[in-house]
Amino acid sequence: MIFKRTISTLLLCVCSLGAVAHAQEDIDPITESGAITGSGTINETQDIQAAAEAEWQARIERSKAFRKSILQTNDSLEKLREDKRSNLQRRAEHRRKCYEDFRSANRYIRFSIALRCYRAELTLNMEYLRKERIYIEKMPGVTEDTRALAITKINILLDAITSIVTAIDSNVFESVKELEEAKLNLLTMYRKPKWLMITKLKAENIMTWTASLATRITGIINKYKDTDPEISAKLIDGIICLSESDVIFQSVLDEQDSKSAIQKLHEAQENVRRCFIILQEAHLMYQTIYEPEEIAEEQEPDPYMSRRLRRILQEEYRPPFSN
Repeated sequence: MIFKRTISTLLLCVCSLGAVAHAQEDIDPITESGAITGSGTINETQDIQAAAEAEWQARIERSKAFRKSILQTNDSLEKLREDKRSNLQRRAEHRRKCYEDFRSANRYIRFSIALRCYRAELTLNMEYLRKERIYIEKMPGVTEDTRALAITKINILLDAITSIVTAIDSNVFESVKELEEAKLNLLTMYRKPKWLMITKLKAENIMTWTASLATRITGIINKYKDTDPEISAKLIDGIICLSESDVIFQSVLDEQDSKSAIQKLHEAQENVRRCFIILQEAHLMYQTIYEPEEIAEEQEPDPYMSRRLRRILQEEYRPPFSN
């Protein structure tokens, strides 16, 4: 698979696509030319390079306008996170009160308390689901098919919850056992499919984010690969690391079990964090070489690389790790 290519293959791709990456980031491209020599490996090398270029072009297409879109939706994402925190806190307080009421009640009224508490729990759940749906409708970096499926799963879950609330109001449930069966059915038939689609939505969102990050860093590599080969090699390590993360994210999209998908998503997120450590090491290398305190003012290098990479690493927009 192309994600597992060697650093030398990736270097070929970086050099050939540097101009495209620079154009995307409004940076003047530095063009390079060269020839491949040899006999039996020419076609194979050209095939590998063509595949690598196709992979990078796909990344560029995926990340087009993403940075602008995610900056525009940052406020909405922060609002959703705050709504989620508030909703979870309210649900926790509600459960605590219901637990106390249930323990202090006699056995004749415990079932009515259970119905009342579960109805309120479902109402709070629906409140957050509607807000989550609003954000997903404009969530950047995801395909329209995945967005539509996620919204559909939320709507189906909302309908199922509404049916249970209506059943409670109509005194349909006659025992705790019936209520527990309804809860289990809601979990297996409606909640888990929704969790699966939301997990896939997050995977697509972060894949687009890493594609945007990689194409931006490619511009830095192309500009400094000759003057700072060690730093460029470290940045390439970071891009290869991000490519390996994409493999795991793709496995999330192929998963059909919500629990497994969530586990794989967490694994991919941890790998992306490891990639950031590699990129931060490149930034530290730059500072060590070019920004020591004793450097003469007249010898100050072009600060482009350090400044730009620092902006990238310091969350110019927050990575969507906790949507």
